[in-house]
Formats: sequence, C-alpha cells, structure tokens
Amino acid sequence: MKYTLFALPILYLLLSGCSVPSNSTKSSDAVKGFRIARKLAYYDWTIDPVERYFSAQELEWLETNKEAIADEIALFIGDYSTPAILVAGHLKLESCSPILRTILFSLRSPNGESGGDGADYTLEETFLRDTMYPHHVMYIKAIENITELPIQKAIVPTNTEIKLSRSYAEKASIDGAIGEAWCAKWLLLKLKPLPNNDR
Repeated sequence: MKYTLFALPILYLLLSGCSVPSNSTKSSDAVKGFRIARKLAYYDWTIDPVERYFSAQELEWLETNKEAIADEIALFIGDYSTPAILVAGHLKLESCSPILRTILFSLRSPNGESGGDGADYTLEETFLRDTMYPHHVMYIKAIENITELPIQKAIVPTNTEIKLSRSYAEKASIDGAIGEAWCAKWLLLKLKPLPNNDR
C-alpha cells in the first residue's frame, strides 16, 4: 500500500475551478478536497466497495465536480489507485475508459487466491476463476459501469491485443504454471463475444 508522490499537486488541480456548495465555506470545501485527494492517491491490494473509501458527502462532492476533476482521476488510475478506479466507475467517467482499458490489457499477474484456499491446482479451471484476478475484475466492473454494457460488448480487442494476449496464453500449463500466461488466457475468455441470444 502507498500514497502516490504527486498527491499534493493533484490536490491543487482538484480544488481549482471546483464548485463550492452554498451551504459550505471555502475552507471546509478545501478540507474535503484535501481528504479526497489523499484517498485518491492511495492504493492497496484489498478490493472494497467505493463506500469504504468515501463518505456519502465526499461522493456527492465528487459527483458535483466530476467534469472538473476527470482528467486528474485518470492520472490517479494511471498510478494504479484503487479508489480512483472505483470512483471512475461510480461516476461513469467516460474519459477514464481508455486508461482503464490500457491497464486491463497490461496487467499480467494473478493477485488473488493462490494456495491454501483448498482449490485443486492440478485443474485448469482453478487458474481461470475470477477470484484469481480481483484487480482485473475491478477494472472490468469499472468499464462496465461506465459503458453500461457487459465487458464482451464494451471492449472489442484489437488484432494486436488479441495476438499479444494469445502469445502469453499459449504458454499456460498445469505442470509449470506461469501466472502471466493463465492471466492472459482468463482475460481472453472474459472478452469472448457473447452468443447471439445474449447480445
């Protein structure tokens, strides 16, 4: 877990040009903005609902000022901020979709369950569970929230993305489990086009 190094510069951007509610003073709004900036600059390996990071009042502030701070939230996402990813999905920030997509395809390692969970790691399906890839799932859910589409329709992989993912996926093996290979194989399955009757 960490706080990003550029939290304070982004704080200035967060507060500049943002609206101040009529029932709040500028100082109290600045305090709220500072708290939000600190939270956006934070990430850990635990995936929780957005309400775990932000109060109802803070989410209201973010909703009110989302257009003014969308670019800054995208910067936080680029630094792998868990709260920023959740906020982008919660606020349906379309401008954050490209960076979410880019990182989704660049994540190469499982970061969920592994060993000690009672699963049979001699079976292929064990490596293809969503619980193995919680951060990937978080990016997918954010994109689905923004686009209001299932991920299979929200993202149509390019030929380059498919080729690169397949180059990793073809190395997936039970005997010599390679995390990045299983991760790529799982992602390709998640993005597999829906049957015609589910479209």
